[in-house]
Amino acid sequence: MPSASASRLAALRTLLQQHGLDGLIIPHSDEFLGEYTPPCAERLEWLTGFSGSAGMAVVLADSAAVFSDGRYITQMDQQVDGSCWERQHIYQTPPSAWLASKAPKAARIGYDARIMSSAELRPFTTLDGITLVPTDGNLTDVLWTDRPAFPADPATI
Repeated sequence: MPSASASRLAALRTLLQQHGLDGLIIPHSDEFLGEYTPPCAERLEWLTGFSGSAGMAVVLADSAAVFSDGRYITQMDQQVDGSCWERQHIYQTPPSAWLASKAPKAARIGYDARIMSSAELRPFTTLDGITLVPTDGNLTDVLWTDRPAFPADPATI
C-alpha cells in the first residue's frame, strides 16, 4: 500500500494535468508570509510529511523533491518518503537549479502567488524554457479535504 504522501503526490499530479501544468512549487508559508504558519496552512507537511519550519517542495510529472536547510536534513530523512520524494539540501541544490535540471522543455510551472514572496519566486523567474503560472487558488487545498479550520482567536500584539 502506498504511503499517504505517495497517494497525495499522485493526486496532485493528476490535478496538475487537469490544469495544464507540468509542475508546482509548494513553499512553507501562508497568505501572510509570516514566520509561523497555522495548521491550516501546513500544506508542505500535508503533502510531503515534512514538518520542519523551513522548506519547499517542487513537483513534476515524473519527479518531486523536498528542500530544507541543514537544520532539518535528518528530520527530512525520517519524515519524507524517499520512494517518491528526493530530499535535498536547499543551499547545495537550490529548488530553482533542481527544477531547471528536471523540468521538460517549455514547462509550465504553477505557484500560488498568495503564499510566495517575490524574493522566493525570483530564482525561478530567470530559468530558460520555464513559464511560471500563478494558479487560481491553491491546488494543494483542492485535495486537502480534512484541512483544519483557520484560526479564529483574536489577534494580539
